[in-house]
Amino acid sequence: MYKILLSAAAAACALVCASQASADEAAAAGNTTFEVGLTRASASDIDTSYNVLTGRIGTKFNKTFGAEFEAGVGINEDTVEFGGYDIDTKLEYSIGAFLTAEVPVGEQVGLTGRVGYAKTQIKASAGGYSESASGDGAAYGVGLKYTTKSGNYVVRGDVSRYQIEDGDVDAVSVTLGRKF
Repeated sequence: MYKILLSAAAAACALVCASQASADEAAAAGNTTFEVGLTRASASDIDTSYNVLTGRIGTKFNKTFGAEFEAGVGINEDTVEFGGYDIDTKLEYSIGAFLTAEVPVGEQVGLTGRVGYAKTQIKASAGGYSESASGDGAAYGVGLKYTTKSGNYVVRGDVSRYQIEDGDVDAVSVTLGRKF
């Protein structure tokens, strides 16, 4: 009798846990977010910074893990001195793909993390001559996300490091988003 009761309790527990996990995954599945915002990116190997108009689209695989794609375009130029010459530089674009994680730290606030791969292209001009160069590499970051009570809108702030081939780029971003 004891074995039958124990087996029945284990089966009931497994059924309840499985249905709860399935409900959590179903609630998070199809949770797509589109975000737009500003990023301040600073290159470590040269003394230059860029303001970047950033767009992100992400989805969640379950309550914790997901993926996002990011694209950005520079909205300012910066001048650097090299060999006694002033060189105008501009971030032409940056794109990336990331695996993401979010852990709640409050009712409407979550700690976010991401790791992925990014590519960036910068244009340099001096004396009527210009050249574009691109680099790619690993990228990772952490941040905080605030979700409104309705669950439809998010505000996100994060810091990221892009380990581009010739040097690191550190970025601080603030985005506003809408969940679909």
